[in-house]
Amino acid sequence: MADFRDKLYEQYYNSQSGRRLNKSLADKIKENHFQLSHELLHLMPAEKSAAILDIGCGYGEWLMLLHENGYIQTQGIDISAEQVETAHSLGLNNVHVADVFDYLKNNPSTFDCITGIDIIEHFSKEELVRLLELIRTSLKPAGIAIFRTPNMDGIFASVYAYGDFTHSCLLNYSSTMQLGIACGFKKVDVLPSFVYVSGFFKELMRKILWWYFKLYARLVLFSSGRSTQGVLLTPNLILVVRN
Repeated sequence: MADFRDKLYEQYYNSQSGRRLNKSLADKIKENHFQLSHELLHLMPAEKSAAILDIGCGYGEWLMLLHENGYIQTQGIDISAEQVETAHSLGLNNVHVADVFDYLKNNPSTFDCITGIDIIEHFSKEELVRLLELIRTSLKPAGIAIFRTPNMDGIFASVYAYGDFTHSCLLNYSSTMQLGIACGFKKVDVLPSFVYVSGFFKELMRKILWWYFKLYARLVLFSSGRSTQGVLLTPNLILVVRN
């Protein structure tokens, strides 16, 4: 039986990544660039000539942002031909259809940085361990890999975790740390994602409510006899691993 993901990835842009656009693609990219600028750019290598690979790059909005910020050696791969076609229509010629396992296997010690935005949750546990091991060998010495993934300890985690039928391996802070260490990386960090809503008064209200709900969640953990240490509550986690 064919992998169920093959069917969904054939039309991933129309069935998922582009399905819920309530604004133009250009406006959506601008909004996501604001998010990614605050969330990931400061983690990237300082050297603008760093060789960067984005896996599961979709239609390439992260690659666009990297280019806008001066990175000159970037490339992306995605299993979905439809996503890659959309990237090409946006002028991104450094995006290619490829199987990530084959691609990494054929490019040992090649990249200064490998990124994956909302991608590692799409693999089974067995696949994810193999993927991270291949990423480690595809990085140069002192290379860095950065991933964003849904956080199962987040408030209303199911909205993000189960919002895509192709999600398989879902993590929290503790399991993400465990995964990075077990896959042989020398340094592993798990960070909260950036949270905001556009509009001054909306963002002010969000900050007030976020403070309240974080306090409530930690009180619930405390009342159940569990520690709040190593618990993050943001919708996503940022995994940063280094060779």
